[in-house]
Amino acid sequence: MRRKWLRVLLAGMLILGLAAIFGPASVLAKGKDTVVISQKRDVATLDWIMDTAMETNTVSRCVFNSLIDLQPDASFAGSLATSWEVLDDLTWRFELRKGVKFHNGDPFDAEDVKFTLERVKDPEVKSRWAWLVKEIAEVKVVDPYKIELKTTSPQPGLLAKLTYIPIVPHKVVKTHVNPDFGLNPVGTGPYRFVEWVKDEHVKLSAYEGYWGGEPKIKYAIFRPIPEGSSRTAALLAGEIDVVIGVPPSQWKEVNKNSTTRIACKNGTMIYLGLDTLKPPMDNLKVRQAMNHAVNVQEIIDTVLEGTAVRMNGPFHEGTLGYDASIKPYPYNPEKAKKLLAEAGYPNGFDTVLSTPPTEQEGATNMQEVSQAIAYQLSKVGIKVKVEPQEIAVLWPRYQNQELKTYLFSWPERWEPERYLRALFHSKARGYYYRNPEADRLLDEGAATFDRNKRIEVYKKLHRHLFEDAPWVFLYKQMVGFGVKKALAFEAPFDGYVKPWEWSWKE
Repeated sequence: MRRKWLRVLLAGMLILGLAAIFGPASVLAKGKDTVVISQKRDVATLDWIMDTAMETNTVSRCVFNSLIDLQPDASFAGSLATSWEVLDDLTWRFELRKGVKFHNGDPFDAEDVKFTLERVKDPEVKSRWAWLVKEIAEVKVVDPYKIELKTTSPQPGLLAKLTYIPIVPHKVVKTHVNPDFGLNPVGTGPYRFVEWVKDEHVKLSAYEGYWGGEPKIKYAIFRPIPEGSSRTAALLAGEIDVVIGVPPSQWKEVNKNSTTRIACKNGTMIYLGLDTLKPPMDNLKVRQAMNHAVNVQEIIDTVLEGTAVRMNGPFHEGTLGYDASIKPYPYNPEKAKKLLAEAGYPNGFDTVLSTPPTEQEGATNMQEVSQAIAYQLSKVGIKVKVEPQEIAVLWPRYQNQELKTYLFSWPERWEPERYLRALFHSKARGYYYRNPEADRLLDEGAATFDRNKRIEVYKKLHRHLFEDAPWVFLYKQMVGFGVKKALAFEAPFDGYVKPWEWSWKE
């Protein structure tokens, strides 16, 4: 009798423990009509244009549609726009999809597009995505289902930019500055918003009126679990169906389990950013020395257990203009010491490496990688203090130009205008790097419609950035998704999970 009582007690304690780790029982009660997805962090807002974090974007893409969608082959497909044409170098015309309704029943039309683009541009809104549409000078409503966009300069990369602008209902949002919309969003996407319990979950429900067809899975629940091992434990315990970002050290464990597997996507770029505007890293030889001082391959082989490949600059392989002939900086500590001496730092210098404490968008093991970099730099005299900070603190410090070196990530992107301009043009962010030649090449590439000519311009940019070394170029890490085998799931090419494309196997 005593043993039976103990078994009951232990079972109860286990259930309570799992509930404490994985969330309220009401959220976890699920069947074939629900999928539970774990991310590293909670969303910052549900008003997509106010935040650029991967976690916010992933949930937002379930609720909203943009005009254009990016395809796995880097081509574009219509979403709320069905077709488009370039009328002249400064004018684009878009035909809009008819019969679409927002989740509250309001019909979608050109006025919603005009309101959305003007809202993102409005400096009072302070949208994180405003730089994507700043060259749009005018949004002209031709008729309810046709718009024209006038730009201040030729914009061959406009379609890629528009994939990141969610269309919102002007009758609901009403005013450009509307903080309440981020708490109760309304879109045209495959899922409608149900509830957000901060730091616990976001619950979405399949929208039966979705123009693309109602999703097969009725409920999508996003749960923030910051620690990678805890996310994996939740998957193995059966409480999570999809885990975004399983640490490499746990891939074998997930694959060994009879009910789970690892699905991979190409990867996320991880780089060591440098403040090139202040000494000592305003000196090119110092920056090149740091590239020679970091043994990137050793970090890949040990810390990341081989789940990454070296980068030869800031270009992903699929980015327009990627130059495969550029070879990564070889590990050469003696050359690094020589360059430091030539730069006037024979004894090295002190610096601070700011890093997320554990993980960042598409990247794991950030703390271990930071410590490895610090150790390797110390061998050539550069003394590094590793400063872990939560992203809520780190990002504002980055924007305020307070960092000396920083370990950040960037998901794979194909259109240079989508990310290279933000990172390297002096009039985009311009926080830690400003260079006239980089500006010139970025501007030339942005204004060139001929694809072959654009490729040549961006190849020159790739070479220039590699040689000018605004970063220590590190690696592209494979992103592992832990998934229930019973779920029909493919690793997303762009990193954004799409529950409306999934179904449970019979």
